[in-house]
Amino acid sequence: GMFSFGIALNNYLVLTSAVGSGARALSLTRGQTTPTLAATDPCKYAAAIANSAAPNLSSGSITYTFVWTTINTSGTAVSTSYTSSCPALTMNAGDSVQMHASYPYSLVLYGWTPGTMNLTAQTAELVQ
Repeated sequence: GMFSFGIALNNYLVLTSAVGSGARALSLTRGQTTPTLAATDPCKYAAAIANSAAPNLSSGSITYTFVWTTINTSGTAVSTSYTSSCPALTMNAGDSVQMHASYPYSLVLYGWTPGTMNLTAQTAELVQ
């Protein structure tokens, strides 16, 4: 049981670190022209960075959601949610971006599988 819990904890820590790397990359894409993916679809670029930061997780099983929050002309915060892709996103310095990730994990205890749980992580960054 402790071994299985240790693997789940490791997966959670790797996922948390990967989401931090992805969110940081997303917050720095404003005005970038290279790599091309960062300029054309910042969310896909952030997901690619997160996947490369989590080599021991199955990247096809990770689900990403992005929330971009900006201040409109009347001074109120407006949030927009994206799933995996946000082409032509125009970010401004001071906007907030959040990256959420969910990863399924099956806990196994002596051959008994109580079910699948989702490991989740999220990070928010200010756009530079």
